[in-house]
Amino acid sequence: MWLGGSSLETMGEAARRGWGIMRNFGANEEHRDALEHYTKVAAEHGHLRSGANLLIERFVAVAETEGDAERNLDRLVAAFGQFLAIYAAGGRRELPTTDGEFQVDPAAAKPNRPAIAISGTPEQVVESLQQTIDETGARRVLVETFSSAERRLFADEVMPALRERNAGN
Repeated sequence: MWLGGSSLETMGEAARRGWGIMRNFGANEEHRDALEHYTKVAAEHGHLRSGANLLIERFVAVAETEGDAERNLDRLVAAFGQFLAIYAAGGRRELPTTDGEFQVDPAAAKPNRPAIAISGTPEQVVESLQQTIDETGARRVLVETFSSAERRLFADEVMPALRERNAGN
């Protein structure tokens, strides 16, 4: 069983029950702190939990060149903007503050860039995802790509590189 959540309360609930947890909101340091809380609470309730039970979500725009990756990111941002508009049109006035899929990166050069989005060549995406793995302690990453070409490139080049780098973890 996996539970999606970001608060320490939700992390504790999953830990008490021995469930896995998925997070998509927060900085890497916050994810690391949440993992430490999660494993501590799990142990107090007789469950052995680790980074293998923590999944971090990322949107990925990947291509052979940085320029093509940037164009893929532009398409992702456009689709994300449409999603936000549809969400708001449903009568909701504010975006959820605890769901990373809804959060935009205020420092991004372009509007509506999802905070959990990364982009680049396969090598750059590997580095970014490896940084996420290293800094959070998570051993699972949920990746959403937005085209079949990106999915193929991710499966052919990014996944094998990450698998090799993390084989002993």
